[in-house]
Amino acid sequence: GIKPSFGRVPDRPDHTVAQCGPIAGTLRDVCLAYLVMSGCDESMPISRCLPSPHLKGLDQTGSLSGLKVGVYSDYFDHSSMQVADAAWKMVRGMEALGAQIVNIQIPDLNVMRLAHIIIIASEVNSEMDRYFSADAGLFQIDNQ
Repeated sequence: GIKPSFGRVPDRPDHTVAQCGPIAGTLRDVCLAYLVMSGCDESMPISRCLPSPHLKGLDQTGSLSGLKVGVYSDYFDHSSMQVADAAWKMVRGMEALGAQIVNIQIPDLNVMRLAHIIIIASEVNSEMDRYFSADAGLFQIDNQ
């Protein structure tokens, strides 16, 4: 699956972090679903500035030569072994197809995580307030 950039897939514009995106069993299916899902949403002016997605060359990707892929290994290494193994297998596969793998660092990541948590908590609070105001019973202990 992929998480599209903000405004890429029409969605309610009151979310800045949560984005709808396709999840599928193959890269081809993700690309096809993304092509169908994405597009301009007149209620979101930012979406009018984005180029249209396409599938040109999707079936001609026998080589990744010339592609540089940044890998932040801490993300892989701090996940479950199953996820880390799958991620490193993907990296090795891209490298075998000719991609240049570059280890990267993300400075101030913990500060960014804190900002992300604050934004998510604010958006969840705003969204849940809508439901809580309508029926506080939805938030009783037996419903959690």
